[in-house]
Amino acid sequence: MTRYVVPFVLIACHNVNPRANTIAELEGDALAGQLTYEVACQECHGEDGRGTDRSLHGNKPVDFTTAAHYYRAPVFITFILDGVDGTDMEPWGQLQDQEIADVYAHILALPVE
Repeated sequence: MTRYVVPFVLIACHNVNPRANTIAELEGDALAGQLTYEVACQECHGEDGRGTDRSLHGNKPVDFTTAAHYYRAPVFITFILDGVDGTDMEPWGQLQDQEIADVYAHILALPVE
């Protein structure tokens, strides 16, 4: 099975959004996060978090069941806030801090293969 994760170079060169540090300190509610995930994330990342075939730039959306466990919370949350250049991942900074903390908690709760 092929896994798709954001390349390390992207992580190493990406500045952490200061807001991400604040969000990472919040206690997320995975159940509440599931509702936001279904609206904001599921179309591209799939119900199970493994990504779908939906892509405008030719890259498969990140498999959350592995990616969320590899990156420090502020880095991963920065991707949610700011999006990822050169990919279909758009910024979701319009979400409230607690909503993002909840989505992150939901993503971490997804089963890992």
